[in-house]
Amino acid sequence: MASGGRFGKDHEVYEPYEDLHVSVGSFDGGQCVGSHEYYYKQRDSCSYRWQAVHRATGSDKALYGNPTPGISSPAPATAANYLRNRALVGLPGPVQTSAAGRAYQLVTGVPFRTAFSPWANNAHHLLADAELKNAIVEVTGGYIVVQELLVQGLLRNKYNINHWKNTIILPLEDKIGCQLNLPTHPAGDSHPTYSATVKAGVDAAVSPYKALVEQVKAGEKDHTVPDPVDIKAALEALSDSLHAGVLALRPLVQARCAANGQISINSFASNIGTSIGV
Repeated sequence: MASGGRFGKDHEVYEPYEDLHVSVGSFDGGQCVGSHEYYYKQRDSCSYRWQAVHRATGSDKALYGNPTPGISSPAPATAANYLRNRALVGLPGPVQTSAAGRAYQLVTGVPFRTAFSPWANNAHHLLADAELKNAIVEVTGGYIVVQELLVQGLLRNKYNINHWKNTIILPLEDKIGCQLNLPTHPAGDSHPTYSATVKAGVDAAVSPYKALVEQVKAGEKDHTVPDPVDIKAALEALSDSLHAGVLALRPLVQARCAANGQISINSFASNIGTSIGV
C-alpha cells in the first residue's frame, strides 16, 4: 500500500490519475481513458482514428472492398493538420474563397484517415468513454477515493479506450451502409439506445467495486480491492463482443436495406445487447 499523498496514509492510492495518462508511439501500451485525440495522428496511441485505421486496413479490411480516396474542402488550418499528419494524397490545392467568403482548400484524403474519405465515416468507439465514465461514477457512489482507485488501476495496467480493438469505421450514409452491409453511425455522435446497451455491459464489468464502496461506507479500514487486471480484461472482452456483435448485424442490415428500413447502429441496440449478454 502506498502511504501519504493526496488521500492520506490509510489509502492505497495517492497519485492523481491524470499523471498516469500515457501516449506511446505504438498501437499497444498506451494508457488512456478519454477520447481526446480526434485527428489521425501517426504513432500516437491516443489517436483513435489512427487506431481505427489500423483495424480498417488490417483485420477488418475485407469489410470495405477497395475504397478510393475522397475529396473535401476544409479550411486551410484543417488542411494543414491533415497534411502534417499524413492523412492526404498529395498536397492541398491553393487557398480559395467561397461565395459566402469562406477560405478553403481542396484536398484528397487517404481512405479512413479522415472523416470524409473514402466516404463520410465515423471512427466509432465500440465502448465509448462517456459510458465508461458514467459507469465509474455510478459504481463508486460519489466516493472519489474509490473512483481514483478504479481509474488508476486501469491506467497502471495500460488500459486504453482508444485501442484499435475498441474501434470500428462505420459509414454515415445509408447508401454506403447498404453497399457494405454495415450499420451506419448517426451524424453528431448521438446513439442513446446503443449507448445505454453498452453502458449495461460496462456496469457489469466494473461491478466488483460495489463491495469496496460498501466497505468504505461502513468505515472499515480493511478493504477488499478488486484486481484491476480483471477489470481491464472485462472491458476489453466487452469491446471484442461488441465488435463481433456489429459484424453479426450484416445479414440484418442487408435485409433492412432490401426493405428500405432503418440501419443506424442505434436501431440495432437490442441485437447488440444479445451479443454482449445484457
